Amino acid sequence: MFVLITGVVEDDLGVPGRPYSLGGLQLAQALGDLQALAGLGRPAVRLHLTDRVTGVAHLLAAAQEA
Repeated sequence: MFVLITGVVEDDLGVPGRPYSLGGLQLAQALGDLQALAGLGRPAVRLHLTDRVTGVAHLLAAAQEA
């Protein structure tokens, strides 16, 4: 099982000479990875954190309980 964790980018940076931002590039990479895994028949899930600090705290707490 593959778990891809993405999150909202608050302080995004533009990529010089390109029409996209670093946050957009990172998200595109994650979505491409997810699509590639699905194409290979690999089980995968994406967790998108809308609040990174709280989300990571919840993930760590869940991992400690497991």
